[in-house]
Amino acid sequence: MPEPEKDPREAKWELINAEQATRLDRQGQSLARIETKPGVVATFALAGGQFLATRHPFATSWSTLLGVLAFACYVVTAGCSIWVTRVARGADLTRAQVLQRLIVSRVEVYKRNNGPNAKRARVWWHSVWVLSAGFLCSVACIMLTA
Repeated sequence: MPEPEKDPREAKWELINAEQATRLDRQGQSLARIETKPGVVATFALAGGQFLATRHPFATSWSTLLGVLAFACYVVTAGCSIWVTRVARGADLTRAQVLQRLIVSRVEVYKRNNGPNAKRARVWWHSVWVLSAGFLCSVACIMLTA
């Protein structure tokens, strides 16, 4: 018995489905890269705070001010990094959906995940800038107490 011919619309839906699946895979890979960077930033912030604490940053009024600013920057950096790496519930698809609904759902999931991922990337950049400010305050504080 010969195989029935495929409906041309079904081939089109399969192609669209494959494209959307590829987009979700790329989004997942970029999310994995976003999640490794904050760990490095948080580690540097915590190490910087510990190093500054061993340098007696409260010798003069200026070094106290800069030391407190540096510690605050390190705390903000660590907090931002922890927020970025938190475990969050992601959206997923069910197996019961038909192919056309699956495509529509994947588009919606991609759009829904895109906003939070962009926000996480922005928060990571903010934590890098705050870490830089804390590092500069630490250097100034150490130079004032030396």
